[in-house]
Amino acid sequence: MARRDWYRIVSAGSPAEAYPASMGFIRAAPALTAAVLCTACAGGGASPLACTEIGAEPGVSVTVGEDMADAIENPVLEVCIDGCRTYQLELHPGSETVDLGCDSDEPDGSCAGSARPNGTLVGFVSVDGLTAEEIGVTVISGGQYYRTAATPEVVYPNGRGCPGEALQLSLTLDRGALSA
Repeated sequence: MARRDWYRIVSAGSPAEAYPASMGFIRAAPALTAAVLCTACAGGGASPLACTEIGAEPGVSVTVGEDMADAIENPVLEVCIDGCRTYQLELHPGSETVDLGCDSDEPDGSCAGSARPNGTLVGFVSVDGLTAEEIGVTVISGGQYYRTAATPEVVYPNGRGCPGEALQLSLTLDRGALSA
């Protein structure tokens, strides 16, 4: 639109004369905005964050390395937070994931994997009262004491924007030492 047409718009007498045909989109803007917003509310726009109902449990996980797995007998986990408590530590065979490949690089393609035993032992103990401060932990097995101090961290099973987070501590007992 030429600059002189703007002067004509300002001096026009009626609203119809004030807006040339090329300015019709301005009159339609409120209706167009409402239509776009209604489409977004109905699912046509960006979707809100989807969260699952999965939640984490506060506690301590222990992985016993392959080199020590045979030596572990009736393990107990001692956790010291304002006093010490002991928990029976149930250990199960650990595994690693083996990549079996994908049938396509496309987003809707499928991939496969398989679990293969790796000689480790793994266990988890629910522990209420964990804080984000350093705690003392000991794995006791066959008269042996494996100690360390570590700080639990918040885990987010659904991502940071979703509920279900909890404090957890992950420990490894390997080569005669307990570490976080």
